[in-house]
Amino acid sequence: MSTRQRHHGADGEIKFVPHRNLYVGFWGGKVVVTKRTHQACFQVLERDYRGTVSVTVSKPAKATVGRALQEYVDRKNKFAAVFNGRTLVIGQDNQAIADSIDCELSPENLSCDGELPRSQVQARYRALTAAATELQRLDPTVKFYEFG
Repeated sequence: MSTRQRHHGADGEIKFVPHRNLYVGFWGGKVVVTKRTHQACFQVLERDYRGTVSVTVSKPAKATVGRALQEYVDRKNKFAAVFNGRTLVIGQDNQAIADSIDCELSPENLSCDGELPRSQVQARYRALTAAATELQRLDPTVKFYEFG
C-alpha cells in the first residue's frame, strides 16, 4: 500500500513539489490547483479566489543543483574547453543540457556502438538518468525524448 504525501500551505501560497515536478496552490487548507509552472498556479488562484481574499503568492523555493547534474555539466565544459567550444551554464542553458543528455542516452552513443561492456553501459546510463532527473527537478519545462 502506498502512502500519499500531504501538502499543506496557507491560502494563496504556492509550493514546488520536487518529486512530482509540479507547483501546488493552496486555498482553504486544501490543494486546489496543480500546474507545471509557478505562473500558471498564480493565474488560477488569482482568477478563482481574487474576490474573496487577496492572494499573496510566495516565490517557489529555488531548487538546488544536484551532484550528478553538476558533474555532467563540468565534464561537458572540460571537453568543450579543449576544443574551444561553448560552455554550458546550469540555469541558462537547461534545454541545451537536456538535448546533450538525450544525445548521450541514444542506444548507439550509450554503448559506443556495442563496444562497451554491459557494466560500463549501465554505469553511464545511471549517471545520465540521474543528471536528467536532477535537471527536470530543477527546470520542469525542459523536454527530453530518450529519457522518459
